[in-house]
Formats: sequence, structure tokens, C-alpha cells
Amino acid sequence: MPDIASGIIEKGIVNGTLVRLLQEEFDPDSEFSLVEYQDKNGNTIVGYIMTKYLQENTLTTLQIVAIIVSIITVLITILVIILVVQYSNKKNKVNTFKNKCE
Repeated sequence: MPDIASGIIEKGIVNGTLVRLLQEEFDPDSEFSLVEYQDKNGNTIVGYIMTKYLQENTLTTLQIVAIIVSIITVLITILVIILVVQYSNKKNKVNTFKNKCE
């Protein structure tokens, strides 16, 4: 239950605002949860919000795109390294063959 010192957050927070849970455990059955967030002016606001309005943070579209691009970059880097090593090995074999023929 909220205490008088912290207060209940009623205004200034909009749908989709990221909040940080300040309780040790999240209890979905409790009526209120203690959170903090930053308002549009950058001020940190601490207070209670009704638990039914909270939802878990999921990945945004931008984060998913960043993960996919990172994975593709790593795969391309590995492929380039493999191709360079194979090319280098083939070149060394040709040079060795030429040296034996001379």
C-alpha cells in the first residue's frame, strides 16, 4: 500500500513511459507498485502507480533491427575471415608448387 511520503502518481505519466520498479519483487496481485521514472523535463519522479497499468518491458522494433544487423555483421565477418584464410592457403600451395618446379 502506498505511504504518504511517496504519493500516488496520477498525472504526468503517459502510456508507454518506461518505469523502474523500486520494490524487491514484482507482485502482480498488489494494488500499487513503487516505481520511478523521468518526466519530460528529465526530473526523476518516485511514487506509486496502480499495478494493473504496468506491463513487462519488451523489445522495441529498433532493438530487434539492431540485434538482426549485429548478427548479420558477425556472420559476414566470419565468412570473410574464412574466405581470406582459404585464399591465403591456396596461394601458398601455388607458390610452393612453382618453387618445386624451378
